[in-house]
Amino acid sequence: MDHAATRHLELARIRRFDGFGGLSPGDGYLFEPTSLDELRSVVLLAEELDVPITLRGSGKSYGDASSPLESVTISLARMNRVLAWDKETGVIEAEGGATLEAIWQYVLQDGWWFNVVSGTMKPTLAGAVSTNIHGKNNITHGTFAEHVEMLEIMLASGEVRQLTPSQPEFWAVHGGLGLLGMVTKVRFRLKKISSGNVRVVQRRVHSWAQQFEMFETFGDADYSVSWVNGFTNGAGVFQAAWHSESAEPETLDLRHQKIEGKLAGLIHRDTAWKHLRRITNRPGMKIASALKSNAARISEGAPKDMSLVQYNFPLDYLPNWQQAYVPNGLLQFQAIVPAQAAEGIFSNLAQQWRSAKLEPYLVVLKKHRPDETWLRYLDHGYSLALDFRQTPRNAPALNHLYMEMADVVLNAGGRFYFAKDGLLTPEQAKRSLGEAAIARFTALRDEWDPKRRFKTQLSCRIGLDECVQYARP
Repeated sequence: MDHAATRHLELARIRRFDGFGGLSPGDGYLFEPTSLDELRSVVLLAEELDVPITLRGSGKSYGDASSPLESVTISLARMNRVLAWDKETGVIEAEGGATLEAIWQYVLQDGWWFNVVSGTMKPTLAGAVSTNIHGKNNITHGTFAEHVEMLEIMLASGEVRQLTPSQPEFWAVHGGLGLLGMVTKVRFRLKKISSGNVRVVQRRVHSWAQQFEMFETFGDADYSVSWVNGFTNGAGVFQAAWHSESAEPETLDLRHQKIEGKLAGLIHRDTAWKHLRRITNRPGMKIASALKSNAARISEGAPKDMSLVQYNFPLDYLPNWQQAYVPNGLLQFQAIVPAQAAEGIFSNLAQQWRSAKLEPYLVVLKKHRPDETWLRYLDHGYSLALDFRQTPRNAPALNHLYMEMADVVLNAGGRFYFAKDGLLTPEQAKRSLGEAAIARFTALRDEWDPKRRFKTQLSCRIGLDECVQYARP
């Protein structure tokens, strides 16, 4: 980084950033350092010019978790090296900008896979830590944090610290939404596997009661998830999967994991979103949801082998699928509710969105256990993730529905995942996180970042920061 760049913010650095859902745009001065020294110089530049810093991973959070406020925006995309790999123990150490995709491609041929991974391979390790990602095996393997042995973080002062699970601050950084500092290095444990496939079983279900019965029936599965038809009151397709116990070395080859270029041999995956856009509307998705359920009838008998990549990363199966929601955007709502109340709450929510004729086009049901992070979002219970298409015409009604559903969840003692939120108010966020958790987290921020250098649109919206519109220096 040249010396001149440390005295002012160059207009050529301005970029527009948005969340994955396309509803939270913001401008930032982009910096992409390649070393700790360069990263520290950017932090000191922000201090010198008294502007906030927003940390940007791969931008896969649905809402405003990494949207800037005319701030210095730091991407660690060029700090992405694997630093150490022990193929005997399955412990890997990499820089914060390394993606989940880069990691699995590095370790799979040695017979290792993630303990916990999100539904997309695109997030960075720093992003996985900051949002404390979970997957379809949360009930058995917890969150990403539980498998991290060490992380390195740079604070607002430029100081670098290493944290381990024995230190309380370790659990504040995980799920800390990038508000405590920059995660520059992560060391974590992987899982030994003998096959690059999982064995998948599908079952059609016809009610919320049957949904929860499936999770109990297949409680021994390595993974479990259900795809609910948002145009019904709980019907859908439940899916359980197990790692293959057979030694199948050929399936550990990266070529076996490759997602083929065409759908049904006809449509290129890279352009499939253009075709999907034609049916991303209420009539089209009602038909598509029914067809998905009917298709499951054919495959619900015999188990089916799927590659790890195809099964674990369905959001990457159709690249840029969120573009089917443009030019407006995608609003997601993910609520986690106590197990004993889940059936009644989710049935209530479904009745609300169906009455409003604002059905979500994708509904995903998963089972969970609590995590140990300071800004905890998980509990013993179930989560429901909903994808809504927002348009200028339906935005007021959709926002009203969102708030009504949020209150139903909160009144039942539920929580929200802020990587998938875009509308919650400060009062609702306080009820989700708990006043004691917010106070504890705020006290650590007062110690590590007293000037509140690290900010995002999310931290302002949910009341963790008091923000004003920053003028360009």
